[in-house]
Amino acid sequence: ILVPRTAVFGAILALGTICGALFAHLTKLGIKLVAVDDHGELFALATIVFVCSAAVLFLHRSQIPFLGQILFPSRRQLTGPRPSL
Repeated sequence: ILVPRTAVFGAILALGTICGALFAHLTKLGIKLVAVDDHGELFALATIVFVCSAAVLFLHRSQIPFLGQILFPSRRQLTGPRPSL
C-alpha cells in the first residue's frame, strides 16, 4: 500500500483478506474472543484495516485494473486536452 504503483493491488488484497476476517468475526468467532483474552480489539483493528484499505482504493480508483478507466475516467479524459496559448 505504500508504493504508489502497487497501492491498488495492496488495497484490493487487504480488502479481500479483511472481509474474510470480518465475516468470520460476525458469523462464528464473535466480536470478543474469550479464549485469547480479547475484548474486541482484534475486531476493531480489522475494522480499521477495512476502512483504511477502502479509502486507499477510493483515492486510487482510476488505477483499478480493467475497471478503473471505464468506471472512473480522469478529469483530463472528460474535458479533453487543454488548448495551447
